[in-house]
Amino acid sequence: MSVQDDPVIIQLSKSASDTWFEFMQQCTWAVGSTQKSGHKYESPIEYAMALAFAAKLRTNPVCDFRYYPIFRLTAEEAHEYCVKAIDRHQDGGIFPQVVIGSYRADFLMLHRASLNTFAGIVVECDGHDFHERTKEQATRDKSRDREMQIAGYRVLRFTGSEIWRDAFKCADQVVWMGMNSSHEALDAAEGAAA
Repeated sequence: MSVQDDPVIIQLSKSASDTWFEFMQQCTWAVGSTQKSGHKYESPIEYAMALAFAAKLRTNPVCDFRYYPIFRLTAEEAHEYCVKAIDRHQDGGIFPQVVIGSYRADFLMLHRASLNTFAGIVVECDGHDFHERTKEQATRDKSRDREMQIAGYRVLRFTGSEIWRDAFKCADQVVWMGMNSSHEALDAAEGAAA
């Protein structure tokens, strides 16, 4: 299937602020970068969020985060990857399907907590069929959130409706939260060094 025929991309194009040509260039790059890994996203809303992250991070002149389509890393492996791969001028990275404890996070954004360490924001994409329809699903999500918070991560959840309405706005919220945290940490580190 071509990028122009992809139903997720067609839906996303409705909320894209770019011209159709610019949007399709971003999506072609994002789809290509995710297909190289050979892994698939587990839901259309996860895929939509990944495309929004990849497109936003590729074109945002203020932000220096990267989208890394490296699937199924553990949180520790993602941290090691950031420490090795990201130079001192980058703010951090976003990884899909990261294993944290006994759960798999849809996305993990690692942002600078200091010059040499990273803190994380877990991003969950909650489709209606699998989240909060039953007491068991709600219990599972709350337990999952607590385990990730105990591990030191903030958790942001987006409903499928929010993602379908405007995946780029959802991605922006995550990126801005990570950027603000990174800049605060780096400013504090520079202030302490002065």
